[in-house]
Amino acid sequence: MGRHKIPIEHINEKSKKQVTFSKRRQGIFSKATELSKLTGADIAIITFSPGGRPFTFSNKPVESVVHRYLSQDHYNIPPLVNTGSISEEERLVRQYMDEIRVLEEVKKREKEIQKAKRMRKEGSGFWWEAEISCETSLVELEKIRDAMLEVKSKIDKRVEKMSTIDDCLWDDVEFIDDGYNWDEHSWLN
Repeated sequence: MGRHKIPIEHINEKSKKQVTFSKRRQGIFSKATELSKLTGADIAIITFSPGGRPFTFSNKPVESVVHRYLSQDHYNIPPLVNTGSISEEERLVRQYMDEIRVLEEVKKREKEIQKAKRMRKEGSGFWWEAEISCETSLVELEKIRDAMLEVKSKIDKRVEKMSTIDDCLWDDVEFIDDGYNWDEHSWLN
């Protein structure tokens, strides 16, 4: 029978649709490999099967190529011609990249937490000595502030309690002026 051109029209039968998708996906990935080898172009292809399963191809990490596409102004690349509305695929790619950014932030925060736990365990630092980066969110900063205010409140209460006890203990003691100025921490002479 041999090869012959088939008409490009929508396939309704589920099994034929899946077979066609699989063969054509392999074909387009093969063409992308050739294009990359011939021209050195950065290529990323993200496609979803009729069943909704994602497939990707890239000659570099997919995330880096997609990120480069989404943040074109960062690389001084002129923007693509906008047709006025984004396709479903582009919306999914943007959603995917947003999820990757969130995941990276969560991983970074997890590393910071692990570092703080390790420092506390080793006794090499306190939580309030940890560096606050530019990427610390307002919510996190407010939590840090509230924690510090709580510590301050506890210290104030403890000082109040100690000074009350201190006052009671020293009521019967007679102080001798030894010439030391306690307010300025120096000798009066």
